[in-house]
Order: sequence, then structure tokens, then C-alpha cells
Amino acid sequence: MFVVHYGPEKLQEIKVFHYDPSVKHSIVCIHGGAWRDPLNTYNDWETLASMANEKAVNVFGVNYRLSPEVKHPTHLKDVNAALEMIIRDYPSENLGLVGHSVGATIALQMLDFENITGLPTQVNVNKVYLLDGIYDIPDLVLEYPSYISFVGEAFSSDTEWRQATQVTNGSDISQLDIVIIYSEDDELLSERQTLKLMAVLDKQNVTYKYHHGHWGKHEEMYRNPSVCNMIIKNSIE
Repeated sequence: MFVVHYGPEKLQEIKVFHYDPSVKHSIVCIHGGAWRDPLNTYNDWETLASMANEKAVNVFGVNYRLSPEVKHPTHLKDVNAALEMIIRDYPSENLGLVGHSVGATIALQMLDFENITGLPTQVNVNKVYLLDGIYDIPDLVLEYPSYISFVGEAFSSDTEWRQATQVTNGSDISQLDIVIIYSEDDELLSERQTLKLMAVLDKQNVTYKYHHGHWGKHEEMYRNPSVCNMIIKNSIE
């Protein structure tokens, strides 16, 4: 286990929990925290990394710069830079993204990176795991008006956050292995965001797997052994 920097700033870090070049499967984990909480870091994924090590899956955790010091799409650009470094320096046959909360938002945005940022990317992933995520920011603010406080810190204008998560935005994700996971014990996000995402995917005839159950509160579910096992099992299939 070691940490490497993908940029000059303190939070532009990757934790390499374990990497073996002979292992075919890697997952890169993106933490949540409303784009701003310094308590959420790559260390959120220690349980998953420990369990994955037993099953021969490479695991990386990504930190990215936080709001209000930076605004969208800087968080997304940071994650892309980290992913490009991982692909270059720690290659594997199959790469999956795991995102929790706004980490799931960023993972979904990565699938449409070039349209969102106007920049090219070298990132191609095979699998995406979306855990208790935010997939429609306007609807989030409609359901939870107080959440405008952190949304407003992460985006420069109302126009930006209203356009930031137009789900899939026309990008071709039909070949991806998409796994959506929701904990029914989540006290911060109802299932509404997850249901909206699935409705959009259904409309586009995109296949996905959906798992839901009682796996703990918002900051507990990604550490739940059942959730970790689902991710690991799917990663090596």
C-alpha cells in the first residue's frame, strides 16, 4: 500500500491499496462527501480493499480537490487525471469504477467526460458500480431544498448544476457492465435518485444490475461486507 500524486496539489493523490501486474481486474474507487467534506477520502474504501485483496482484485482509491476552493468540472478533471495515470502506470485487462454518493455522480460523468469538459480522455472502463448516488441534481434540490447549500458551493452557477447530470447525455454506454446499489437504510438520500437513473437507462434500453437491501446508513453502506462482496464478485466475473 502506498500513495502517489497525479498532480501538484495536496489532494491530487491516489492510494494504491494493492497492485499486481499479473492480476487482470482492477477497481478504482471515488469517495463521496458532497464535493466538499474533507472527512471523506480514499480511506473510505479500506474495507473493500481488504476484502478484494483476498480475491486478487487490484484496488485504487482517488482523492480529488474539494469545493468551495474548486468548482465543477474540476473534481471530474482531477478524477480523469488520476484514472489516466492508473491506466498508464498500473495497467490491467479490466477496469471498473466504484463511486459512492457524489463519487457515483463523478463516475457517471466520467462516461460522458468529453461532452462535459470539451477535453479528450484516454479512459475506458468495463464496469461501473454506483452506490447510493446522485444522478439528477435538479431533482435532488427539488426533493431536498436544503441541499442547495453544498450544490451551490460545487458549481459556479445554477445553469451549471442543472446541466451537470443529464443522465448519460447521449453517450454510448450500452456495452458497459453497470451495477447500481442502494441501501434502504440511507438517511440522506431516498431511493428516488436511483429510480430516476434506472428509468433513464430503461428508456435507452441499457442493461444494468440493481441490488437493494438493508446495508446501513449513507456513510456505512460502502463498508458493508455484503456490498463489498457484490462489487468484488462482479469484478472477477
